[in-house]
Amino acid sequence: MVEADTNFRRVHPLSLVIIMSSTAVYGVVLVLSIDVDGLLFLIAAGLLGVSGLLQILPRYIFFKYLVSEGEIVIHSGVLKRVRRNITSERIQNVAFERNIGARLLNLTAVKIETAGSIKAEGVLQYVPVSEAERIRTLLRSAKPAEGAPDASPEAVTPDYSLPLPQLLVSGMYTFSLIYFAAGWAIVSQLDQIGLIPLEEVLTNLVADQIQEFSGNTPGFSTLLVLPIILAGLLLGWITGICIHVARYYGFQLELRPTKIHRRFGLFTLRETTIPYPRVQSLVLKSNPVMRLHNRFRLALQTLAFDTSERGMQMAIPLARLPRLLPVAQRIDDFTLPDTYRSVSPISIRRMGLRYTLALGALVTLVQLLWSPAIWGLTLLPTLWVLAWMQYRCHGWAFNGSHLYVRRGIFWQRIWIVPATKFQAIQKSATFLQRRMGICQVTVDTAGASFLLYPRIVDVSVATADELVPALYEAFRRAMALNPRADGIDAVDDLADPAT
Repeated sequence: MVEADTNFRRVHPLSLVIIMSSTAVYGVVLVLSIDVDGLLFLIAAGLLGVSGLLQILPRYIFFKYLVSEGEIVIHSGVLKRVRRNITSERIQNVAFERNIGARLLNLTAVKIETAGSIKAEGVLQYVPVSEAERIRTLLRSAKPAEGAPDASPEAVTPDYSLPLPQLLVSGMYTFSLIYFAAGWAIVSQLDQIGLIPLEEVLTNLVADQIQEFSGNTPGFSTLLVLPIILAGLLLGWITGICIHVARYYGFQLELRPTKIHRRFGLFTLRETTIPYPRVQSLVLKSNPVMRLHNRFRLALQTLAFDTSERGMQMAIPLARLPRLLPVAQRIDDFTLPDTYRSVSPISIRRMGLRYTLALGALVTLVQLLWSPAIWGLTLLPTLWVLAWMQYRCHGWAFNGSHLYVRRGIFWQRIWIVPATKFQAIQKSATFLQRRMGICQVTVDTAGASFLLYPRIVDVSVATADELVPALYEAFRRAMALNPRADGIDAVDDLADPAT
């Protein structure tokens, strides 16, 4: 069937303004990082603007789309023309994203996500909000179970919301070395373009205060490294809080009859819906400080793989466990176990041996260039304590309907996987595990990231031989009662683990 060209639509013309303004920000940073003055600065800025327009304008002209009941067709590309037909059966989520420019112009970007894709299958930048609602309605109309009308957003009270004070507290629990590196890169860039005299600031803040203690002590200047590292860590922590607040500002979660609705974002407003059958597993995230205060985050692993959220859809950015569990149990009916079965104690020996070999190899290499590196071997006891802590924090439970897997010390995850969502059950062992008589059991779900999935590591072979058939049988029973409970239109039988 060939659609009439007159039926196709284009994105809004003002989308050029939004995209150009976004590109201009990066262009300004790039120009400022170049040591040019006066006329050369204006010429460089002008060339960047013209080149950006020459790239964006043809894409706008050749981009068009057509939406019907159950399908969206997208034509894109300038030299290489691409046509995408995305049917409703493949669509897992239709998300709206509105940055500051889009909100000022009453426009929104529409992202169409399909199962297992590492990015949105189709993106419309930007269309009027009314047109975006029309697109979402048409695409859902062919799926009655997921497109049934819910109560209007104005009439719905959020099942979970995150006021600004709680959002700031949530951000304070967020720390990552990535934020540290990003924060330090920003300061270094500002120092390079002359906005922050980094060397002068450090001298004023540090050198003057310790000068009276330094005297003529050899190597005392190395103490300056400590406050620099502390300042970088503090900057990374503050950067993490700012990013967290900007991402989840105004967070609201609504559990509607057929789907989960989320709305959040400060600079970029995101609005997404997740049909209940598309949720593959629930994940409780925490770190030691959060667990000390009985606070957790709830994330949903869905069929649509969102790289911006590392394969997870955040459902609750932060809440105490008594507040979080009722909401999570409305998404999937489960009971969190009181106790977890430990993996084999041999895990301590295996992990300690791995850490010992890795540290030994590293010290040997560095020793060739820097003789004091031999002192790095003093970290061996700490690494064996770390191996013991990993063993203590790793556990699992299975009650016949759900598999629970707890792993991690500093970034702990508790996976809650319904038996109906199992896609593959695998027992495997490395060379070292085989020598020690242990193995690992992996349960894969649809759309899971290859880095983030529930694994029970270092269980005895006898335990694995009992667990794998039990998981397989639970899946068979669950699918016999509800053959389409995993959210996939056509489900093949799970491979028999015995084969």
